[in-house]
Amino acid sequence: MKHLFALIVIISFAACGGSKKSEVDLVTDFNSRLDEFDRDWNSGKVENLKSQSDTILLLAEEVMKEYPQSKDLPLILFNSGETAYKMKYGEKAISYYSKLVELFPANGDAAEAMYQIGIVYENILMNADKAVEAYKQLRKTYPQSQWASYAKGSIMFLKDKEKFFNDVEVRLKKSEDSLAAIK
Repeated sequence: MKHLFALIVIISFAACGGSKKSEVDLVTDFNSRLDEFDRDWNSGKVENLKSQSDTILLLAEEVMKEYPQSKDLPLILFNSGETAYKMKYGEKAISYYSKLVELFPANGDAAEAMYQIGIVYENILMNADKAVEAYKQLRKTYPQSQWASYAKGSIMFLKDKEKFFNDVEVRLKKSEDSLAAIK
């Protein structure tokens, strides 16, 4: 009878949400797993990357759901976007980056997140039009950021790749000429 009562209490506690992890525990778990993923990613150990990334993204979802006011949420969203990008989960990456920009537009990573949205469209989803649209939105929203100037170059590249490479070649030639004149 004692065992039955203990089982009922445990089930009731779990059903009421009493088993959810604390914010600190979730964030610590997220960061720990992200560190492990990054170590494996950087060392080329690819055998566990999918399960590691899936766990990271599930933890991010849990933080968003349980602790939407967490001071760590902007960085968790950015890192989740980066993890999804690395795994070529294009739509998921855009979702995390977009959520960061939407919820925390004044955050220091918001402009970079907008740039990364363009990168995802360009390199994973292979949609140059959407990439240009994302880069233009970045230039409009954060015109003074370094990411806006990167976006300008990306737009030029996507709109006219041949002209872009010619411009780069001209600049390199000028630099070489300047260096030769100095010597």
